[in-house]
Amino acid sequence: MDKFNKILFLIFILLSGFTSTFGKVGVGILGRLTISDIFGGAYLIIFTFTNFNKRISIPAIAKVYFLVLLFYTLGLFFSLNKTQTMIELAIHYYLVILFIASYNTFKNNEDNLYMLFFVISTALMIVSLVGLYDMIAKFSGLPVIRKYSLFYPCAVSTFRNCGQAGAFAIIFLFILIGLRLSKLWEKINKKTRLLHSFAIVSGTFFLLLTVKVASYIGFIVGMILLLIFNLKNFNRIVLRLGILSIISLLLIYFSFRTPIFLPWQKWFSGKLKLRFGEILNPDKYEKRGFLRRNWEMAIDEFTMRPFFGTGLGGFSDVISKYEIHSTPLKLLGEGGIFAFWAYLIFLVFLINRRFIKVTRSTVYGDFLKKLFPLFLGLIVNWIYTYHLRKREFWILLLIIELAYKFHKERLRRVSNGKIVNILTRFR
Repeated sequence: MDKFNKILFLIFILLSGFTSTFGKVGVGILGRLTISDIFGGAYLIIFTFTNFNKRISIPAIAKVYFLVLLFYTLGLFFSLNKTQTMIELAIHYYLVILFIASYNTFKNNEDNLYMLFFVISTALMIVSLVGLYDMIAKFSGLPVIRKYSLFYPCAVSTFRNCGQAGAFAIIFLFILIGLRLSKLWEKINKKTRLLHSFAIVSGTFFLLLTVKVASYIGFIVGMILLLIFNLKNFNRIVLRLGILSIISLLLIYFSFRTPIFLPWQKWFSGKLKLRFGEILNPDKYEKRGFLRRNWEMAIDEFTMRPFFGTGLGGFSDVISKYEIHSTPLKLLGEGGIFAFWAYLIFLVFLINRRFIKVTRSTVYGDFLKKLFPLFLGLIVNWIYTYHLRKREFWILLLIIELAYKFHKERLRRVSNGKIVNILTRFR
């Protein structure tokens, strides 16, 4: 049963990029339920029955995050739309519970982490290839895999829109880049390395095709910080990423020079001009600037309910048909000042305990150190994108928490071995 349940969760990861819902998007439970959630829900049901009388470990990350959930829950009493807030809360609780359960499922064997890496690579490769094919197909008259792609000049793949695609791709891509640069890479067989490498290249190209500007910025910041944080190993990092980078740059060059991608090129150029124009010259874009509207909505919410916010999802469809996209702004507006500070505590704890205080003395510690600057790039991306209800974010946290656990276990075994050696000498 444990093996079957593990498979269910792996399928959940594999399908986490398929975001079409069973009902009208955003309306009721079915409007938020995806195919991956069916497997995630089935996994949780079986996990509950098989572990009913067992002791469950709650990761420290989850314990700290409960403070955010507490203030989100209190916000229900002040919500402008209690029904929508309850649905949003259900999604957040579901993802946290799924994180705790999956941690307990995979924490007993180091091989499980490599299994998760394999599935993450496969998932990223699938969405990348579907997105690339549909981009070529819709501009050349071939049949597309998903009809959604016909409505967008950018790569939408298995997602509902290009923004979701970009937000998903950068998280899975950074996990794999961290793996590629760490000592964990040496423990992987050649065939699996090839899969990971192909996923990195295809994922990088797919990220470009999504035209998710926030993910572009997060990617650039993450890669720059990666080089800065690893100046002593600069040559090694460049060498490891060299071939993959060259292939990725050739694909990027191809996308800008091929006539078939002309509609995407125009969308890419227009999107960049709009987003950076809103930042550098906001007065010019006052009437149509989404960034300005996003900021103003958050300030309106915060002014209306400064302590506990207007409730998760309480603002959209009541005051505005749009929801706030930025993580800090959404927390401030819909969660209030208490939820905002709780999130900062959560983020500081995560960075301090899972990255800064970790040493490179084990292969897992080395992986976390390589992932750290990339994680900071993700935080930059999340300034615009709300990430706490995204499945890929909690998959990332699972990878981080498992790597940290295995790192601590390796250190403990080394420490115990030294003690045994010392005692042996005095016999």
